[in-house]
Amino acid sequence: MEIDHAQPSEITGKPFEISRVFMKVLINATGARGGGGETFLLGLIPELVKAAPSSYFTIVVPESRIHLYGHHSNLLIVPVSQQIIKNSIHRFCHEHGKMVSFLRRGVFDVFFQADEMLSPLATFLKIPTLAVVHATQHMLIPKLIGDSPAKLFYLNTIKSLAMKRASVIVTVSHHAKGELSGLYPKARDRIRVIYHGIDHAVFRPLAHQPKPLYHMGIDRYILSVSDRHIHKNYFKLIQAFALLCRNNTVTEHLVLVGRPKVADEEKRINELIESERLQNRVHLLEYAAQEQLAEIYRGASAYVFPSTFETFGFTPLEAMACGVPVACAWCSAMPEVCGDAVEYFDPADISDMVRAIEVVLFNTNRRMELVQMGKRHGAKFTWRRAAEKYYRVLAEIGKKV
Repeated sequence: MEIDHAQPSEITGKPFEISRVFMKVLINATGARGGGGETFLLGLIPELVKAAPSSYFTIVVPESRIHLYGHHSNLLIVPVSQQIIKNSIHRFCHEHGKMVSFLRRGVFDVFFQADEMLSPLATFLKIPTLAVVHATQHMLIPKLIGDSPAKLFYLNTIKSLAMKRASVIVTVSHHAKGELSGLYPKARDRIRVIYHGIDHAVFRPLAHQPKPLYHMGIDRYILSVSDRHIHKNYFKLIQAFALLCRNNTVTEHLVLVGRPKVADEEKRINELIESERLQNRVHLLEYAAQEQLAEIYRGASAYVFPSTFETFGFTPLEAMACGVPVACAWCSAMPEVCGDAVEYFDPADISDMVRAIEVVLFNTNRRMELVQMGKRHGAKFTWRRAAEKYYRVLAEIGKKV
């Protein structure tokens, strides 16, 4: 399956020279404190400001994240204190009050809300607004998210307002656009699709074969990277790994990199590891810095992505870019994003998951094929390409083209 990076729904209008367009853009990145949302911003913003040197950008970020965005002559970084970020009431007042006070100054041409948490007050100021919808889980599978009913109500209410009032909604796959169009039919014509990129300067193959976890007694390992939400399906992945171990099929360890997100699910995972006596074979690691994470990718025998629900999925592409063969669940947006460059399996079927893992570990010809196809496929996703498309949309709604 080929990825078309220039779908009509992504870009419209005549060609234009980005470097000659002048705009003043306010970006709200207050909510980006790790995970895919922060990966998106750290990849996009540097390329966006470089692609549009004639424009000025102001980005509002948590003060602990300032150093991550680098220094650019046309980027002003406004910090938000940790006290505001940590207190949900203070953060609510900031995101739905402070942003409005910024916009009321009348100095910005466009408001770029880096997620779907668009302040309803901001939409009444009639400033052109772009909101990004990264995920639809809260809308479609709320029981699997693990948030409280009150938080889910708040999230879905704000997202619903964003869908109804944003000038343009950008989402990250055509699968996600279809889901959003089903939920909000009147917004269909305002939804654009722009794929994420990956950082090819970091996620790339190297000539030598590293052993980044050898100090932990881990030589060979199967890897998966994601926060441990219920829908990430790690419980079934561990069951599949246990079956491989019982059959004496693998000598690898299983390494899961990511943050625990749901207490009951984390308890269930740890109880499964203990009941299968896999305490020395299954390792739960916290997130690492990107450079360290790339080393962990490169050291893996195979990468497995068992999720049951995704709107995009960075990590299989990062693994491909590092030259690692990937086994991936056939679910939601993954066939669109991963194309033919992975070995698919049914995420609900443990035996099929076992089959796919055995293929990427032991079928030499298929492994080599997946590595080569994966590197070619991953190369299609760049932040420069994404930045140009985002800026085109910003210029359109700001009446600059």
